Amino acid sequence: MNKTDFSILYAEDDQLVSQMLSSVLEDYFKNVYVAKDGQEALEIYEKEQIDVVLTDIRMPNLNGMELIKTIRGKNKDIPIIVCSAHNDTQYLLESIQYKIDRYIIKPIDLDILEEVLEKTLDLLNIKKKIEKLQEKVSKQNDFLHMVLNTQATMIALFNKNCELTFANKTLLDFYLCENLEELKKEYQSIEKTFLENDNYFHIGKIKENENWIESLIKATPSERIVSILCHKTMSIKAFKITIAQHEETIVLTFTDISETFLKQLQLKDKTIHDKLTGAFNREYFEDNYEKLISKFVDETYSFGIAILDIDYFKNVNDTYGHDVGDNILVDFVKIIKKYSRMDDYLIRWGGEEFIFILKIKNYTDLEISLEKLRKNIENSNFSKNIKLTCSCGGTIHSLNEDIKDTIKRADEALYNAKSAGRNKVIIKEF
Repeated sequence: MNKTDFSILYAEDDQLVSQMLSSVLEDYFKNVYVAKDGQEALEIYEKEQIDVVLTDIRMPNLNGMELIKTIRGKNKDIPIIVCSAHNDTQYLLESIQYKIDRYIIKPIDLDILEEVLEKTLDLLNIKKKIEKLQEKVSKQNDFLHMVLNTQATMIALFNKNCELTFANKTLLDFYLCENLEELKKEYQSIEKTFLENDNYFHIGKIKENENWIESLIKATPSERIVSILCHKTMSIKAFKITIAQHEETIVLTFTDISETFLKQLQLKDKTIHDKLTGAFNREYFEDNYEKLISKFVDETYSFGIAILDIDYFKNVNDTYGHDVGDNILVDFVKIIKKYSRMDDYLIRWGGEEFIFILKIKNYTDLEISLEKLRKNIENSNFSKNIKLTCSCGGTIHSLNEDIKDTIKRADEALYNAKSAGRNKVIIKEF
């Protein structure tokens, strides 16, 4: 790729690494600003016109994450690339939080770096072209369409009524359509092809009295990600949508981020699940119970919660060893998932204790559901054909009640179940 007119800010405290990468960056960027730490980088950013940021994480004075956080507060869309020798989960999670565009692990593979730079510059070039074209769109509409059709990124134009007025060749090819008319006839509207998944934007998230583009505009950049089935490859793709407006024309650009986003989802999945059993972990519950309550509770249903404890689990470890004990815990989770509903949640609370959350109508239904679960556990065969039972204490979360009080009530019910001889379900009302 030839040197571009764009500028890059590069922050790196290792002088040898800085010298090596600076020479690479000079092949791509007109201006390369190099800083030895985050504080110097921030000062340069505030003085110069910067198009891309490349930074290390651990630096003196102001570290990379603090630098990224500050820059993101000033510019939500500027491409940010992190190069670091540290691949700890915490750093990766913070990178996701601050919406970096790419995380490259040191020692840096120059081929990977060059590929990232080329893709970043391609996107900047597209953005630059679109911005220029928007100024002349009313007079140069034909020219705009010609340029958009040469882009590798999917681009769609809409009028103020959210009607699709143009789809570039890349978008038409993605949907296996020859022209705009075929696309509109086959799919009616693009937003209806967005797959419904809580990790993505879809029509189920459109607010009342808004059209889908209005909801998309009000969403944060991290929320403007959609998932679409590619009929050409029969694979699911993730796209980041950027929005530009000129008078009555709305331009949507779909950038394929499938590889990066799927890795982020996999990382997120690891942080919210128990490593051994695959059940949700305690941290997930503490971070999401309010959302789950609001999701479950309405005029008909309530938020049911139960604590399940495997009876005499210590005897299993003492008799067969902890390896078998671990297998028992895995089996226990599989059995519960097998006999529970899609919208039930299982959380490993600690040791052999699990919290089970379910959408329920009343205490009677709660007891019936938990009793069925208890019987299925009792009738199941665990590792080495071991037969086990569990004790269960259940209750229903009361409106505006502290969740700790709800859990305490379920725990008291569990204690009563154990005291009554185990392998029982005890319900304690509010």
